[in-house]
Amino acid sequence: MPNARIVSQLFAALALAAGLAGCSTMPGWTKPSAWYDAVAGDPEAVQKATEEQERQAQKAKANPAGEFPLLSQTPEVPVVSTTPAQRQTIRDGLVSERERLREDAEAAKKVETPESRLRRGP
Repeated sequence: MPNARIVSQLFAALALAAGLAGCSTMPGWTKPSAWYDAVAGDPEAVQKATEEQERQAQKAKANPAGEFPLLSQTPEVPVVSTTPAQRQTIRDGLVSERERLREDAEAAKKVETPESRLRRGP
């Protein structure tokens, strides 16, 4: 059976991780930093928290129950902004870069290192 101290430390670490993960999903009014800002009298922080709540409420109204958008609302297919000659130049550049990288990798395999000399022996 594991040591009780290890188990308690593991439990504390898991509780801390769960608490920190939960803080990122909490609404603004539940965050202690918002409470402090309200008590300390920071009007900008209170206003930001209120605006964030309103944005979240509008987002929830705009997409209730996580519905998917309609296919009729998808954007148009973008127009190609390059000429065929430009696309060919780009394609050729990518091909030559790939060939150069392969050659570099093969050359790197042929380089003799101190480790390869030791493996080869005297």
